Amino acid sequence: PDELNVDKPAFQKWEADKKLQRKATLLQDKVNALERDLVKANTQATQYKDLSFRLQADKEEILAKYQKLQQLQELRDKSPISDGTEHVIQLKNRILELEEETDKLKRIADVDKEQHIR
Repeated sequence: PDELNVDKPAFQKWEADKKLQRKATLLQDKVNALERDLVKANTQATQYKDLSFRLQADKEEILAKYQKLQQLQELRDKSPISDGTEHVIQLKNRILELEEETDKLKRIADVDKEQHIR
């Protein structure tokens, strides 16, 4: 029975130390997990900030293009010929008139030439 008679205070201290060591290990694991979560959160915050800057740049680019489009539409609306097809039709008609006039003048010149030759 003396063999089983272990120094109780020393055993109790050893046992308490082991429990504290296990608790310290668990707490350290929790700290490590929290540190990993913090690193992930910082990474996500940086990514969010980058995306936010890109989004702002895209918004500014879109706004600039929209304003340019509005300016072009205003210029088009102010122009006397808002639809270019009308202008093209007018030009084609004028070309036809000039071609007819040219043909007429050629015929007159040919007649004059024939009369001059006779």
